[in-house]
Amino acid sequence: MTRTAVLLGLLLGLALVPESPAQERLRRPLLERPEQTELMAPGRAELRPQISPGEAARMAQDLNGGGRVLSVDPAGRGYRVKLLKDGNVRVLHIDG
Repeated sequence: MTRTAVLLGLLLGLALVPESPAQERLRRPLLERPEQTELMAPGRAELRPQISPGEAARMAQDLNGGGRVLSVDPAGRGYRVKLLKDGNVRVLHIDG
């Protein structure tokens, strides 16, 4: 057998090997990945907060005894709320 035939055989064999699920996920564009869409896999916990950012800010103020809301950022199933009170910045995690 010649080198060319051996190389062609190897390339053809590699082309027929199915890719792993991890390789497939990396190949797909980010917007097409199921973890980025609204449809979630069965049995997988919903990652979106169930409350609004305004509700999270009010809850954080209630827990902290007041304070000025500096920011409200999504964090997992809830929000990360930064509050300024008495010259100190406090960060609270509010579950959604």
